[in-house]
Amino acid sequence: MHADNDRPEDKPTAPHAQLGLETLALAQARCAELSRELGETRRDLSSAQRELEEVLYIFSHDFRAPLRGINSIVSWIEEDYAGLLDEAGREHMADLRQCAHRLTHMIEAVLTYSRAGRQTPVLETVDSAKAAREVWRRLSPPARIRLRLEEPLPQPVIDRAQFEQLLECLFDNAVKHLGKPQGEAVIAGEDLPDSWRFCVRDDGKGVESRHFDRIFQLFGSLDADDESEATGMGLALARKIARRYGGDLWVASTVGSGCSFFFTISKSPPVFADPGEAPPAPIQRRPPPARSEHS
Repeated sequence: MHADNDRPEDKPTAPHAQLGLETLALAQARCAELSRELGETRRDLSSAQRELEEVLYIFSHDFRAPLRGINSIVSWIEEDYAGLLDEAGREHMADLRQCAHRLTHMIEAVLTYSRAGRQTPVLETVDSAKAAREVWRRLSPPARIRLRLEEPLPQPVIDRAQFEQLLECLFDNAVKHLGKPQGEAVIAGEDLPDSWRFCVRDDGKGVESRHFDRIFQLFGSLDADDESEATGMGLALARKIARRYGGDLWVASTVGSGCSFFFTISKSPPVFADPGEAPPAPIQRRPPPARSEHS
């Protein structure tokens, strides 16, 4: 007699065993194929991102020269034909200068956005309270708007310049969109197991939830018009920086009660390129055309 654990019916037959091995081999092959496809997709996305940033970089450089020319022509007309322009003509020239001024700001913002993904970061432990005070001082907001820190604040490991740039985008957004005579911006933070989380909130006019996605898009400012200094690039740049360091940026808001912008910085070492991937080649730009005596 066979022992219970030796019964033939409990042992897989040879065909069943072979089928199991074939299924396992097929699964392993499929996993390897998917892994290769994922790697190719990541490389394609990385390449597309670099190409986009290169286009933005070239665009923001090469478009500044024509704008300088427009401003110069406006100045010549205002000086040489001042006696011939009536009130309406002078207003038209002022409008033209304002449009050129705004476009210049937008191009500078695009250049800043493209540079954020091209800079080689220098990681260090950053005193975020000190950084916040320094950024606020450089921003020079009106005295009626103050900054309050809820200390202690976390000390993330990040490139100092980009951390300050992120804070500047959020502080500048709070100041520009406060929507009332006086108020405050508050920065708080906490040290989480896998990340550092910060919150920059204000007591301004707030934003409707239907605009939560739009405000993070390029040129997505809700107040972008010829009279506004807003370019719609600040929040897009801030989110780009946060995501570059393995975190994210999002908003919570109620109309009339201000906005709270939360962002995280991962404690895991950031990966700025795929292993073994060559760094982006430097951009070869055309030399600027020779300027005439009136350029």
